[in-house]
Amino acid sequence: MKFLFLEFNKFHKGIKSDNIYLGLVLIFSFICIFFWGLHELAILGADFGIYYIKSKFASYDFRLYTEIFDHKGPFYYYFLKNIGIIIGWGKYQAIISLILSAFVFFLPVYFIIAKFLKKNIEKIFFIIVSTTLLIGQDGSSSIAFFQEGLLLISLGGILFYRKNKFNFLFIILFFWLSFFTRVDSILFFPVILIYFFDNLISDKNQLNKIVYLIIFFLSPVFIFLYLSNYFDFNFNAFWIHNFVFNNWYSNLNFSNNLINEVQHLIFRPNGLILSSQTIILPYLLYLYLQKFRNIYKDKFYFSLRNIYEKGLINYDSLIIIISFTSYLITKSDKHYYALIFLCPSLLCLVKIFSRFVNTRNLIFPPIFFLLISLNTSNLIHNFEVVFRDLPIDVPYQRTLDFVEDNKIESFQMIGGMGWPYILSNTKPVGSLNNFWMYKPKNPFITNGLISQHNLILSQNPGYLFWIDNGLLKYKNTNIYLKELLINSEIVEDQGFYSMFKIR
Repeated sequence: MKFLFLEFNKFHKGIKSDNIYLGLVLIFSFICIFFWGLHELAILGADFGIYYIKSKFASYDFRLYTEIFDHKGPFYYYFLKNIGIIIGWGKYQAIISLILSAFVFFLPVYFIIAKFLKKNIEKIFFIIVSTTLLIGQDGSSSIAFFQEGLLLISLGGILFYRKNKFNFLFIILFFWLSFFTRVDSILFFPVILIYFFDNLISDKNQLNKIVYLIIFFLSPVFIFLYLSNYFDFNFNAFWIHNFVFNNWYSNLNFSNNLINEVQHLIFRPNGLILSSQTIILPYLLYLYLQKFRNIYKDKFYFSLRNIYEKGLINYDSLIIIISFTSYLITKSDKHYYALIFLCPSLLCLVKIFSRFVNTRNLIFPPIFFLLISLNTSNLIHNFEVVFRDLPIDVPYQRTLDFVEDNKIESFQMIGGMGWPYILSNTKPVGSLNNFWMYKPKNPFITNGLISQHNLILSQNPGYLFWIDNGLLKYKNTNIYLKELLINSEIVEDQGFYSMFKIR
């Protein structure tokens, strides 16, 4: 045992003094991200395929929030569309866009780790910790990584940089870009508001105060005006699709049973696994328990002033509280929701380690090698998928063959996904996210969805369209699906989709 301890200690000191380890770990992390992105080809997930195809065809005749139904903000589509304009569109271009989406999160994290942590062992440790966030995630997490990257740039500016006009502009802009990616970023607005008043009060220059006011109030307006003009939507459409829909969705599975509601709120086995395997949650619990323990020893009594003076409530503590609360509000155990808590918490852990010297003792070999093993295992799994399991058998291949054989350039799907259009190089007719209109008993309706529904019904007899077979079981409970089926007849069950024609 003594020999092992000495060898571990020697290894620890070697990492501290040699930059080659840092370079190797960065390369390892890049490779993990690359094969994580390629793994999407094996699952052809619904979410990223929809994001990608919407961004490709979003235009003045295929408008976001009108012909395109969506409940996300416009900025991620703006990012994907401009990447597509540069590198082109297709199956492999989609994977490049997915990988770049992840790098929007990882590059700022790498930069903060490299710049603000002093020892190589700390930098290497946190690069490995951040890479572990990929485990259990897939392409559906693309927008979450993208949003969290923008948010971390903003919050990182608050935690790590001095107060000045340029940094303030940077922080405000990236916060609102995060908001216009997914509106749930608004939950972090209290942090931004406190930082705004902090700057306003601490800067005695009256001209600077005016500059802060202009930046704070006009930044979201200019971003909204630019994106709304780019995608041709108005504030009412943005509000309905991002706020009204999300409120409707949160109440969709609401239960009057208090026990069920509490279960949805706290029963998160996937979230607990993801939080533990990254060691973010254990380290946070340990560090804050230590802080409370030290305060208790000092016979600390609770008051707002003492809480602030003892460092219990500061920016990083507030960020952790908000991120955890945001995760609880989702009432979901989906893997990508865990990132709402884990990504900001990772940033706060880096801040704690950069501030206190004694935290370096928490980086010890067993944890170090456990994280490397978890990441290596995940990489090997993705590597095997790419080189052994591809190409996969697409479940809707019969539909793709029909489209290709009949040289169809655009077609309509009810409950459709994005990848069928990407693989067949065709254009969608109508919205892709229309299953919210055709699945629930009390569906969510917008003017755009109603117009597209009526357009199908008004087509000439023989007009072909496809319905996801998974939706057909709702034909007796959903009035719009029932109306479609009454006015059409099935042509062929193609396995994943069924082809229908208007009577």
